[in-house]
Formats: sequence, structure tokens, C-alpha cells
Amino acid sequence: MTTSNTSDGNMASPLRKDLDDILTWKPSFFVRHAGNRALHPCNPPHALYTKHIDQKLLLRHVMPLDSLVHDISGFAQEQLDSLIAQLASTKEDIVPNAELSIYRERRIELHTCWPSELAQYYRSTCAAIAASISTKVLMPNMSGWNRNLYWGRWAKTERYPTGVDDEGHLFFSTDDSGKIILDEHRSEIMEPSLREDLERAVAFTPKIGTWIFLSFGEESEALLANMDQTWSQATFRYRLCKTVHPKSNGSSRVIPRDAPSTVWKLPPTGSVPADTIARRNLRTRTPTASKPNQEVARRVVPSARRRPKTSAYIGTYLTPESLAQLAWAKAAETDSTMIVFNCGKHERIGIRHRATQTLYLSEVYDTTECENPEYIKLHVGIHLAQVFDAVARAKAATKHTESRRSSRKRPNTEYAAGPLPSSKRFKQSPKKTSLQQLPMELASQRDLMLLHMQYGIYHSPAPASFIRATPCLVHKTKTKRKEGYSAPIRRSYEVYECLEVVLASQIGKGATGTAHEATARLTTKDGQTLIEKNLIVKLAFREQPQRRMRHEYEIYKHLAEQGVTGVPHVYGLFEDLEGGAIALIMTNCGRNLWDSREDKTKPLTPVAPTQRNRFIEILENVHRAGVRHYDIRANNLTIDSNGEAFIVDFDRARLNPSEGKKKWEMDILKKLMDGIHHEFSLQSPVMSGDEKEIWIQSPVSWHF
Repeated sequence: MTTSNTSDGNMASPLRKDLDDILTWKPSFFVRHAGNRALHPCNPPHALYTKHIDQKLLLRHVMPLDSLVHDISGFAQEQLDSLIAQLASTKEDIVPNAELSIYRERRIELHTCWPSELAQYYRSTCAAIAASISTKVLMPNMSGWNRNLYWGRWAKTERYPTGVDDEGHLFFSTDDSGKIILDEHRSEIMEPSLREDLERAVAFTPKIGTWIFLSFGEESEALLANMDQTWSQATFRYRLCKTVHPKSNGSSRVIPRDAPSTVWKLPPTGSVPADTIARRNLRTRTPTASKPNQEVARRVVPSARRRPKTSAYIGTYLTPESLAQLAWAKAAETDSTMIVFNCGKHERIGIRHRATQTLYLSEVYDTTECENPEYIKLHVGIHLAQVFDAVARAKAATKHTESRRSSRKRPNTEYAAGPLPSSKRFKQSPKKTSLQQLPMELASQRDLMLLHMQYGIYHSPAPASFIRATPCLVHKTKTKRKEGYSAPIRRSYEVYECLEVVLASQIGKGATGTAHEATARLTTKDGQTLIEKNLIVKLAFREQPQRRMRHEYEIYKHLAEQGVTGVPHVYGLFEDLEGGAIALIMTNCGRNLWDSREDKTKPLTPVAPTQRNRFIEILENVHRAGVRHYDIRANNLTIDSNGEAFIVDFDRARLNPSEGKKKWEMDILKKLMDGIHHEFSLQSPVMSGDEKEIWIQSPVSWHF
């Protein structure tokens, strides 16, 4: 039996028996269909981001915690016993089987047993049952066993799923004001203190917990089991960018707080070496540690001496170390405490301890043979433990913030990123530069770009090295680059020979890449610092998006040669020397029309008459240059802070369009100015001269 043997009374015994019937249910034993290969767990394309996490949030140690499963299941048992006793006293007449049997009876067809299928199976069965029971534990006075706690998964739009980079977590449905959405009956009887606690927790951490799904197969099972090897390391070997940079890049971030009390019992702090806990820098971990020569330390050493064979992402197999790093980074992104690793048949749990930057791991257990504790009961404990942890941390953070405000100390920066950039270190000199050059004019002459991230959880311990692949399209007369120029990679650079770019926020993701607001920072030979804030940097990882980004650059190059204005200024395309990414740097052209709507429920876009005329003029000039944009929509029409209009995102553009297609696209723009958005699911009409349109160069071979 899964529940305790205490006497429950006439009402409790049937309820306990009914609940036991649910808790002892086991997930399906997975069998892959013949001919479907196992998907070997690989590093995701966006693994680059894990190298830029603030050093105060990095993973430092991995330790075993064999009691973790027992602690969580014991906590679940306590909560279930309390629930049964309370329901018996209130004479609850709805037994859980009546409402939850539907989840056990679901038959999910699994063909590949890839991460997406395993996650879907978990969401539709185990997670639904555990979340329903957890909701009842939290709100026992509410009738029925319907959920208000949910488990969801948001997958990256990638053709080749890795599971590691997906977003699986618990959440409460909330409205725009942050209030938990309840039906009218539940809203009336929910205890105000409970609602306050949950809504504070949701505001503090809307995504609760982290789930990592790997494909079903021997490789994934071995990967989970071999994570045991990581705790033999005195200090976890966290992979950072290999660039050696002479400047210190520490942040002012305060390490996030753990919950004052937890369901699980951690070993004493002394089990982690005290000297490594006290160290809060990367002296033994950064590339500079192996470069004692002071002359070298004053220079920038790029991360590689030669270009990689391909700039596109190549899926390297995950190792136990890289899996731990990716999972830790994903948990840091949502400030989660618990990580659940699942590969179908096997599972293990991790605890992220912020104070010591330690990942504690449970033993590996078989999900299909889980009896003591039962799998569903364990996941009831996992769900509840994470909610309780989020509530406790939110309360502690609120008290800490209030105490700091009352003492009139500096504002709370516990969950804020470090300064961007530091006013002490990167303030622009009031002196006039002797070169009398604009920052991006100077940047056009530099081939090595150092990419920093400073937003959210990111504050790069070391920058990534990118080498210039294409010339600047703006200051061509100042940049003496011949056609076909390939930038050499030197052993080291002076700081004044580099372009430093700091990503300040992520503003969007599309088919071509991930867009960031950015700032450029340049040091002159006489030691002055020049800043250019109004930039956008797009990063592309996979081969297809990189082809589209290179195509977009070529279109901008063609438009620049034709003297077209009202489109972004492009400062070059750069390739990551460690491979897997390219970056396109351009001006920030402001906010797009879709996001500028005052009433988000209506499609009408705000366009002044002068701006309307300017949009039409820009598109006429684009057409006159022999280019069709191919994606005229409100998201790609922007207005900057000065009220200037721009058309952006030419990654789908085509050359040599027919006159009919030009007119057709102009009609789309004019209707858009009147608030009528084109339906891109409709195929474009066939017109005379379409066969001469050059679209083979574009990686997009289809049209809406």
C-alpha cells in the first residue's frame, strides 16, 4: 500500500483505497517501432548561451544526494495523509478515480520515442494526474479534482529535436494582471492567504521547475547513469568561451537566495570544499589562468587560430558534463530549483543549490518499475515540493527587499543583471578623439569582434570571438577592403584593434535567427572609449537560417549599391571562431507597427500620413532597385524614436521581380496602412514575367 496504515474512519478508507489505485499506476513500458532509429542526445544549437552565464550563477560542483527520492516521496505521503484526513472530515463524495481515470486510459501512439513524444506522453498522463492531485492538496476545500496547476512544454521550432533545449515546467494560468484564473466557485472559496502566496510565487517565478527530456534508448540511459562521474571532480569543468580578454568583467549581481527550508535534506556545507565555495571568481577556470605572461595578458587572444570547417551548428553528442551544464543553465534561466531528467524508462532528479552553486543528483530510477515510492506519488511530491519552494523563496525575497528599502540602502539587485556597461569601466571619454571618427566608422575597419552578453542571467565571464566575414556596407570609403577579402586571424590583438559588442536584451526570434538589442564599444589607440548604442545583432546557428542570413546581407548590399534608404545600415557579417554561429550587425530601426498598437485586441496599426507616404516611397525604391521584399507585414515595418520609417528583414527577398508582382506587393502595403493585413496562407497570383524572378539564390523555395 502506498499510504499509511492509520485508522481513517468510514469516509477515509474508501478514499484512501481509491487514491492508492491511482498512485500505484505505472507508466507504459516504451517500445520503439521497428525501423525508427534512436535519437542520440546532442548539444542544442543555442548551447552558445550557456557559456555567457554570469559567473555567480555558474555550476561549480555536482554532488550525490541518495536520500532525495526518499525525502520527496515522504513529503508527498505527509501531504496525502493530511488531504485524506481533511476530506474525510468534510465528507468529500467525489473520489479521484471518477475524474482522473481518463488520464490513465489515454493511449498515446509513440513511433520514435523522441523527446517530443515522451514529453507529450508525460503531459497527457503522469503530469495531468500529479498536477490534479497536487491542486487538491493545495485547495482541499474545493470540490472535484480539476487542475489549476499545469505542466507544459514549449519546444523550439527545430527540425531536429534535442529535448534539452525545450522548456518544460509547471505553471498556474493567470490573467494579464497576474491573478490566478479560477472558476467562479473556486474563486469564492479559495483562502485569501493561499491565493496571495501563489500569486506572489507566480510573479516571482512564473515557470516553476525544469524538465529535461532525452530520447528513449540505450545512449540516453547511459548518459543519465554516467552523470555520476561528474561528482568525482573537485570543481565542475564548466565550459566557457576560450577568448582571453585582459579586462575584468565581473558583475554586481547578488547570488539568488535558496528557500529558508526545503523538503529535501542537503549534506552539510563542509562536504563541498570550503576554499572552492569561497572563491567567486574564475582564476582557475578562465583561459587567462594558463597565460601567466603579462604581455600576453594585456592583449586579446582569440578563441581559435583558424576558421572552423563550417560556420553552421554541428550536433555534437552530449556528455555527462555538457548535459549537467545545459540543464543547470536552463534552470538558471527560469530560476528553478528542481531539475527532472527523463529518457522514457529512466529518470533522476537534480536540485540546484544557489548558495554553493552545486547540483545535487538523486540516484537513477526505473519509471516502469517504481514501487517504493510509486511513480505517480513521487511526481505528486515533485510538483508540490517545487510549488512550496517557489512560495518560500518568493516570501523570503519580498522580506529581503522590504528590509533593504527600509534601511535606505542601495536598490535590490538580487535578480537584476550587472550594469550595461559599467559606468566606471566603460564611460566614454569627454575628450575629443584624435581620429575624429564615428564609432561604427571605426568599427568598419576592425575584423575581430568580441561578443559579450549582459542581460537577464547573462554576464559573459569571457567574450566569444567572431571574425569578420563580409565588409561594412556603410563606411565603404573608409574601409580599404578588396573584393573577396578574407580577414586573417592573428595570434593576439591589442584591445584597440577589436570591436566589442554587448548584447543587452533579446527582442525576437524568427526563421532567420535570434535578434538582440546591442551596444558597440570601441577603444582607440590613445585609450579613449567610443560607444554606439542603437544596434541590432542577429545570431543564426543552423545551416538553413545561416543561408537566409547570408542572403539577407547580399540583399542589403545590393540595396546599398543602388542608394536605397529607409532600410537598416549593415555593419558586417561575422563568424564564431569556435563554430556554430554567425552574427549580422545592423542599426536598430525602432519599434514595429504590430507591437506599436495601442489596442492589442485590434489589428489596426498606427501610421501617420507622412509615415504612410514614406513607407510607400521606400518600397517603390526597393522595387526600382530590382528587389521584392516578399514579406510585407506589420512586424517588418518600423518607426524609430525620431519618427523615421523603415522596412526591415529582407531574408526572404527576391531579385528581378515582375512588374505585376511589384504592384501586387505595393497593394499589400497600402492595405496594411489601412489596417487590412494580408493573409499569407494564400498563394500569390501567377503573373507575366514571374519566370525571370531570381529566387534560387534565396533559401526560401516556397511562397505564401
